[in-house]
Amino acid sequence: MASYVQIIDVRATARYAQAADCVAGATWRDPVHLAEWSRELDTSKPVLAYCVHGNAVSQSAALALRALGLDARFVAGGIDACRATGVTLKTKERR
Repeated sequence: MASYVQIIDVRATARYAQAADCVAGATWRDPVHLAEWSRELDTSKPVLAYCVHGNAVSQSAALALRALGLDARFVAGGIDACRATGVTLKTKERR
């Protein structure tokens, strides 16, 4: 499925591991390694980053991605806001 926006889950590793779900269509990326995975992003598409609460982690990720020339934003309120507004979530696959 082609998407207009790249949705990146930047919850910290431990928080992501504990979570049961994620935004449908999102890709999890460790925010600690943003410099490495940011090179894989499509620079022609905007990026939407979310974390647990939409505070430090996703805001920092969006700022760092903008500094690299990407059109990046964060979700105010994080995944909790996504849940509250009816964004489609999916159960994470367990490994």
